[in-house]
Amino acid sequence: MATMASVLSLMEEVARIQRETAEVLHALAARSGNGPAVQRLKRAEDASLNTVKSHTRAIYRKLGISNRHDAIRRGRELAILPS
Repeated sequence: MATMASVLSLMEEVARIQRETAEVLHALAARSGNGPAVQRLKRAEDASLNTVKSHTRAIYRKLGISNRHDAIRRGRELAILPS
């Protein structure tokens, strides 16, 4: 079950990258309008977000939980994460 800590860490990293990507997209849109390159980036961001959400739901389902707070609690119960 040591992988649960890795999954939680990965989820946090993905959330950080998504925030940074959104900031870049907003900056690009402000500079260049709403051109085709910006639109492609937005579609790619949406697709990656959906992939992460799908994987997250599958992990939650396997753990019998429904959100990140439950995942942390469950990780502590299993002594995977520090209390």
